[in-house]
Amino acid sequence: MLSPRITASLTYWSTRTPDAVAIECAGTTLTWRALADRVEALASSLASDGLRAGDRIGYLCQNSAEVIQTILAAAALDAIVVPLNIRLTTPELSWIVDDADLAALLADAAYERPAAELRDGRDLRVYWQGPGRPEWARPLADTPAGAPAGRLKRTVGDPDVPAFISYTSGTTGRPKGAVLTHGNFLAAAISFATTESMTRHDGCLLVLPLAFTGSLMATWAPTYYAGARFVLHPRFDAARTLAELERGNITVFPAVPVVFDQLAALPGFDTADLGAVRVAKAGGAPPSAATLARYVRRGMPIGQGYGMTESTGVGASLPQEDFERKAGSTGVTNYGIELSIMDDDGTALPADEVGEICLRGAAVMLGYWRQPEATAEAIRDGWLRTGDLGRLDGEGYLTIMSRAKDMVLSGGLNVYPGEIERVILLDPLVTEAAVVAVPDERWGEVPAAVVVTASPDVTAETVLRACRTELADYKVPKHVYVRPEPLPRTMSGKVAKADVRAEIGRLR
Repeated sequence: MLSPRITASLTYWSTRTPDAVAIECAGTTLTWRALADRVEALASSLASDGLRAGDRIGYLCQNSAEVIQTILAAAALDAIVVPLNIRLTTPELSWIVDDADLAALLADAAYERPAAELRDGRDLRVYWQGPGRPEWARPLADTPAGAPAGRLKRTVGDPDVPAFISYTSGTTGRPKGAVLTHGNFLAAAISFATTESMTRHDGCLLVLPLAFTGSLMATWAPTYYAGARFVLHPRFDAARTLAELERGNITVFPAVPVVFDQLAALPGFDTADLGAVRVAKAGGAPPSAATLARYVRRGMPIGQGYGMTESTGVGASLPQEDFERKAGSTGVTNYGIELSIMDDDGTALPADEVGEICLRGAAVMLGYWRQPEATAEAIRDGWLRTGDLGRLDGEGYLTIMSRAKDMVLSGGLNVYPGEIERVILLDPLVTEAAVVAVPDERWGEVPAAVVVTASPDVTAETVLRACRTELADYKVPKHVYVRPEPLPRTMSGKVAKADVRAEIGRLR
């Protein structure tokens, strides 16, 4: 069965609204017609340079229009794009480059050194975007030359053709490459565009790295699918972001809690006109109660979302209108995905029982790159076993309890870090909280909390008092550490729990 390819939207919108703006970034503005011309030229150039269907091409650079062009040109050739995490060390990147067996890499001056190191000793073609191209890198073609090759006229194809290999964060070992297909991309684009009612009249702002699956699939994909304007900044700058939101052209703004916190800390935040933004979404972690309340006062309530790389970012979403009524929930299932809470045997559990969150639908990955055993473990009977623990209430709203590996088994009782973190975050003076398991001679494991606040009024005792009021005694943290410094996070905004555990181990 054929379905639209990733390039189908480019073909459609470059014909339907050719003079509308498709991309804005760092002084570059491309209409849909101009974007189509550049993608066609780049696809021809890459094909002439030897890039073939199935070859892997990565990118390690700041956000730019050229990254989007490269993704679309690769899709036109049925090549596979590998986003590279800009925060990884060269040895960590080297492992991914070798595992994916990259044929080519897009880089820029900000990452010249790691790009040069990755190229050393490998048959890796490096393409360059922006000024300062070194002699060992190749220019990235973006000007149409000669008659169009017509690749963008192929608008349908096999939905199971791989389009991306997106590597997981590797918190439980080596990162695994989730193979995401043309069909996965389309499913995610439709899901998020439907969930947020996006149309070609919207403008979406991205300030997070495009290497993040949430940036690609939950932000760019629906914007591109809907024919809307995509505004991206090379990197996050709080003052510039607030100014962009005040211009009035941005209607959709997904980010992570730390971004919302930094915007709210700006002197001009409380007088900024944010009225044009109709959808603001936080992913990666729940925002604090203080952050949520401050944005509500500004008339810009923040919704929340849940998804993972293996589901192309699709999972559940909490609409802004439910933020108070369903505080602590991650929301309802996204369009086009099924969600079930299951026990270890794969049996669906009734409402309000805690089990593993399982997802099924067209957005679920094809599998892990060259890891059939891991694929078979992750996808069972058509269901993606996420490794996250949660529960559904009687209305179908999802609450995340913890990662299965993060659950605390204290005296034989299950303690879910997410439940404790939500209680701690109810304090408006608390900006972040993380709960992890630590060894205990009597109970085997007990929960310990690291709490972030700038207020001297928040102490270990006030945190414990709040927890004792809301939680059973065995769930109350046995150790609480309060500090002003932010928690360590992954690029996707999730708390790096392994780093938190290591830090608590040094403090105890």
